Amino acid sequence: MSELRIVRTAARMHRAYLVPDGGSTTTIPIVDYGDALPHDLVHYCVETALGLRWGFWGLAFAGAQFDVVRAATARNPRGAIAAEYQDPLIADHLDELLEAEALVADPPAQAQPLLDDVHDRWRSLAVGETLMLAWP
Repeated sequence: MSELRIVRTAARMHRAYLVPDGGSTTTIPIVDYGDALPHDLVHYCVETALGLRWGFWGLAFAGAQFDVVRAATARNPRGAIAAEYQDPLIADHLDELLEAEALVADPPAQAQPLLDDVHDRWRSLAVGETLMLAWP
């Protein structure tokens, strides 16, 4: 099983370490905008609870490059990703990625217990501490 480790920082630009089972570790930034659970952690909860293999985290663990995706989805999800981002892994799984993004905006009830648990764990972390999450 793979592991997601998110280190909380004082600057609100946290670091996520994707540690795939048998693979090399990748690091990506995680931003928060206040007291709410960071958007990417909401993705984790929704994708895990619903078994979405090819949402944000599934694609990230598979090696997709997300430097442009965050800004692109905010402007025009399908068109921006197609025009600005040519990662074939994302192109192959674009529908599930966009489904995950829509579900994150209004998380379904079955994700709520995991959202509550991860949010409580996140809020309890001090600067420099790590939130450890399993990825299927």
